[in-house]
Amino acid sequence: MLVGWGYAPAGKGSALARVLSGVMLLQGSPRLEDLSPENLAGLVARESHEGRSAVHQLRRGLAALGLGEPPPGRSVVTGPEQGINPEWERWVRRWETTSTLTPLTRKNNAGRLLRLGRWLRTAHPEATDPATWTREICADAVAAIDRMRVGEYAQRHDCLGDRVGRPLQAPSKEKYLTTLSRFFHDCQDWGWVPIRFNPLRVFATPRSIRAAIGPNPRVLADDLWAKLLWAGLRLEEQDLLELNDGGRYYPLALVRALALTWLFSGLRGNENRSPPRWLRALAASGAQVNGRKRAASGSSRLLAGRTGPQDGHVVHQAG
Repeated sequence: MLVGWGYAPAGKGSALARVLSGVMLLQGSPRLEDLSPENLAGLVARESHEGRSAVHQLRRGLAALGLGEPPPGRSVVTGPEQGINPEWERWVRRWETTSTLTPLTRKNNAGRLLRLGRWLRTAHPEATDPATWTREICADAVAAIDRMRVGEYAQRHDCLGDRVGRPLQAPSKEKYLTTLSRFFHDCQDWGWVPIRFNPLRVFATPRSIRAAIGPNPRVLADDLWAKLLWAGLRLEEQDLLELNDGGRYYPLALVRALALTWLFSGLRGNENRSPPRWLRALAASGAQVNGRKRAASGSSRLLAGRTGPQDGHVVHQAG
């Protein structure tokens, strides 16, 4: 049941198996229906984080079988928002209540809007109503986000550690801009405010921020890349990690598909059209890997038949 919900299979030595064995010994019975809520609740206080997660899984499974109550949800205690104009906060809460995004996304977006509300109170106290925003205010907001630092306009700093005061990273800046664009797009689309500007345009991520986002590829040596390529094309069942009960985390077909995606999706466009000469030679004659020469596979022979002028190293996203 738990595996069907997306949990990893619990083999021997896993946290779930250890917790289940311990609670059955404590209960003095190997029957699931004999497990008492008191013993399960007592485990939460004594276990580590991994153990508490296993207890949570166990209580969910027992509840689905009709053998107890489901585990309680997390209780989040939040204090009143400070430094924000009440009118802006009402607009944010109204949007959060109306939006159909996932709960976590709505919560994160609302948090960003509230932090921007603190900037708004100092920079543009007259613009607490989204209907009063102009292109000039939007441009000021984009500039403020580009210069924002970690912890700035935040109500709490205890969870930020030594990151307080550092420049905000480019992906975080983009999230703020995307949140503002979504907020004003929805307010306009729902008829709450008049359409005075295009949110997708005025809150578009600047080129300087986009340039700092994305992969950071590095050039891999020819011999290392040849070994990676050969291993990815030759994956077998014995290459996969084995669980304690002898099973596998993922089927071989899925791992092979992911390996091929990883190997070939990071190539430059001209390399996808025409493999370099060393790769064609490798595929045609077989590879010398670990002291053994192996015949070229069908995929390698297919690569060998593709010709072109491209030579050089393969640039691939590592990790």
